[in-house]
Amino acid sequence: MGVIDEKTMGEAAAHFRRAVTRIMENDFKDGQLFNEVMWSLQALRETFTTLMAQFQREVFCPNKCGRMVHQFIDCRACDTKIYSCNRDLHCGERRLRIQQDDDLILDCALTWHRASYGAKSYRFYRAVGGSEQVMVTGPDAFLVKKEATANDSGRYRCEMLDTKGWVCSELRFQVTVTPLPGNSTRPPTPALLGSLTLPPPSWSPTPPGGPGDWTVWVIIGSSAGLVLLLIGGCAWLYHRQREVPEEDGGSQGGQLKT
Repeated sequence: MGVIDEKTMGEAAAHFRRAVTRIMENDFKDGQLFNEVMWSLQALRETFTTLMAQFQREVFCPNKCGRMVHQFIDCRACDTKIYSCNRDLHCGERRLRIQQDDDLILDCALTWHRASYGAKSYRFYRAVGGSEQVMVTGPDAFLVKKEATANDSGRYRCEMLDTKGWVCSELRFQVTVTPLPGNSTRPPTPALLGSLTLPPPSWSPTPPGGPGDWTVWVIIGSSAGLVLLLIGGCAWLYHRQREVPEEDGGSQGGQLKT
């Protein structure tokens, strides 16, 4: 293969430093030193084999589709180089079924996108008639459409682009927006056959001549009588208060004549 990533190289270097440090700290001599060095080299070889197997399984071209870009260390040139893992750009189709008024979320991200080297951008399309219209282009791998309606049903497509604008992956969506349970079109209002007549409100007065006339007159008469009674009582108290001082003055004058 002849390539390795920086992370795997760092782990292998750390194992090597620990082995050298252990040998130097124990101050081995002669044959014991030789045996210890050979044992450490054998252990480092096994460790490096395990790390490279993990690198090939998890890091080197893990994409099942699309074009993944890596920055690896070339072991023959001892320099970093850009490598591409090229697969079929078409990464399948996702079928989405959501209810009306829910948010429509188109997720264009794949598991290997984050590990792909370099900046990335995403472009979303919608099929309209026999062509496609660009909806948005940006760094976000998600497209969110708030409160989806039946008009949002249809076909969508997204692309992941590298720094040069080359398409690295393509994903398609088939979206179906279903109506809410029990939701139906409101029936039309029937036409009125005649003029609309509303019943009189409960607080409206009783028409003249009805049984409510006597009640009104009784209330008015009672109120007037109560007012007259209060006026008469006030007048009587006023005259009574004026007579009391005159009686007191007359009794005092009779005592002076005596």
